[in-house]
Amino acid sequence: MNRTLFLVVVIFAGMIAAAWLWRSSQAAPVRRLPALAFTLLGGAKLPTSALHNQPLLVVFWSVSCPPCVAEVPRLAAFYRELHPLGLNMVAVAMPGDPPSLVLDFTRRFDIRYPVALDIDGKVARAFGGVDEIPRDILVGPDGRIAEDHLGRIDWGQLRTRVENMLNRLPARAISGSRELPG
Repeated sequence: MNRTLFLVVVIFAGMIAAAWLWRSSQAAPVRRLPALAFTLLGGAKLPTSALHNQPLLVVFWSVSCPPCVAEVPRLAAFYRELHPLGLNMVAVAMPGDPPSLVLDFTRRFDIRYPVALDIDGKVARAFGGVDEIPRDILVGPDGRIAEDHLGRIDWGQLRTRVENMLNRLPARAISGSRELPG
C-alpha cells in the first residue's frame, strides 16, 4: 500500500511539474504597447511612441480572411467617428499578404486609417506572436493592453471600452489628435 501511494504521489507531482514547465514555456502575453515602428503602405514609418496618450486599436488582418474583410466597413466607420475624438488605429496586414493586394484593397474600400505591412512578421511577434486572425488589440492611453481579442469584433463592447477611455482623456489630448500617415 505504501509503495502504491508513493507511486501515485510521484506520478501526480510529475504531472504538476510537467504542466508548470509547459505553461512557463508559453509566450507571455504582451501587457504593454511594444516599442516598434509600423511600416505603412507607401513606406512611411509610424513609431508606437507617436501613439501614446490616446487609445489605440491595432487590428491584425489579411486580404484573404473573409471575417477580416467583412469587418472593414465597420472599422472604417468606427475610425471616422472616433478618430476626431482621440482614437488612433492601425491595421496590420499579415506577413503572407502581398503589398500590391493590400494597397489595391485599401483603395477599393477607401480605407482612411493607417495600414501597415508586416512582411517579416516582426510586428506580429512583438505583440506576442499573432498567428490567428482577425485579432484586435486595444491599447489604453497609458500604453497598457486593455483588451486582446481574437475573432469577430464585439462592437458594443469595443465602443464602450473606447468611449470610456476617450472620456478620461484630458482636453489637450483630444485637441492634439492629429492625422496619422495613412
